[in-house]
Order: sequence, then C-alpha cells, then structure tokens
Amino acid sequence: MCSIITTIIISCYGKSEAISVRRDTMNVGRANVGDSVCATFKFRNDTYATQTVTFLPECDCTTVSAESMELGPHKRGSVEVKVAVESPGEFTKYVYVQAAGGDEFFTVSIKGRGK
Repeated sequence: MCSIITTIIISCYGKSEAISVRRDTMNVGRANVGDSVCATFKFRNDTYATQTVTFLPECDCTTVSAESMELGPHKRGSVEVKVAVESPGEFTKYVYVQAAGGDEFFTVSIKGRGK
C-alpha cells in the first residue's frame, strides 16, 4: 500500500535530475489587456544535497518573486510568476529553471488569453 501511494505522489511531479515541479504549465484563463496574471509553481529537491534553483524569465513582461531559492534535501519551495497581458489573443510565457551545478534548464510556463 505504501509503495502505491509513493508511486502516485512521485508521478505527480515533472522531473529533472535534481529538481521536480508539481505542474510545469499553468493556464490562467482569460484576462483583460493591461492586467497582470499570477501563478505559483511548487518545486521539490529530489536529492540528498542542498540545491540552489535559479529562475530566468524569458522577457521583461514576466517577473518571478525570487531570482533563486535554496532547497534543502527533499525540501519544497515555491515561487510566484507574474505576467503582464500585453495584447489580445493567446499567450504563453516561459521561465527557465536551473539547479546549481546542472547543465540543463527546464521551463515552466503560464498560458492564457488576453481580451
């Protein structure tokens, strides 16, 4: 029973080598042009060492509540991403995520529709 529950919990998280994210894409729905939309991304350190996670937004219209965060072994943390809705129509904005010492980035994204 415990192994089934553990498998279900682990499969809910997207994976990189060291850091996983609960949901890598958030759909915020419709928003008025000129407004901002927010989403919170939850990360987990999947290693036995402290990891520094760095966030790099793709453009100036996207802001992240922290440039980086330190996660202890098997600890969780979250960041808020805010996007300015600049024009009508569908949008997808990305934030590049990297664990310290890693060579690879992965992305989290906010998508929605400006009206």
